[in-house]
Amino acid sequence: MGDWNKRDRYLAQVAERLLQGEKTFTLRRSHLVKPSGISRGTIYNHYPQEADLILALSRHRWARSLEQAESLAAEAQNPLDAFLLHQCWLLWDQRFHQRFVLSRLMPNPDLLAAGSERHREAYETAQKAHNEAYRQWVTDLSEDRAFDRVALVGSYIRGSLIQCDDDDRCAEDPALYDQYAYGLCQLLGRSDMRGPSLAQIRDKLAQWQAESQPEQVRATA
Repeated sequence: MGDWNKRDRYLAQVAERLLQGEKTFTLRRSHLVKPSGISRGTIYNHYPQEADLILALSRHRWARSLEQAESLAAEAQNPLDAFLLHQCWLLWDQRFHQRFVLSRLMPNPDLLAAGSERHREAYETAQKAHNEAYRQWVTDLSEDRAFDRVALVGSYIRGSLIQCDDDDRCAEDPALYDQYAYGLCQLLGRSDMRGPSLAQIRDKLAQWQAESQPEQVRATA
């Protein structure tokens, strides 16, 4: 199991690099052979179906998202700031690293059904953990208990990720994240609170960029 997970993470990282800047998913298992240094047979054994690639990428994105959420929750001044900064980080990470926007494809019942059993089950487990954490976070932050804001906020997040990618918005523009956080704050029904300041957002962007340098070096090595 340990070796399987290790290979899964590595191949997902290779796939992420190959998808940089792409707006359509054209990646195939065979494309991983040369850049990964792993044989075609081993890759096809690890990913029995083409759809497994998308399921694996989604799982690893969710894992990184939850790790970052925990980190921000530990250092933020309050739960609202933690949530807003986490959503800003997700948008920044996508734009800065030019990641393929998986929200263009997932969730998709047909792709899920096309995956192999092991990857499908792993995807569903990760999806459940991620969705439950998100739902709890939004529910706790929403002041209006008579109105379910989970779907509303989720649609705004998904639409923003796709729209910013379509428009090629600059990852280093603090105003982008300031406006994004403001919109999320309104949709959460927390117009009574300001959220992180523009200065805080600038500091976070600088921090995230500095922390990303080792990843960029590995990607270009």
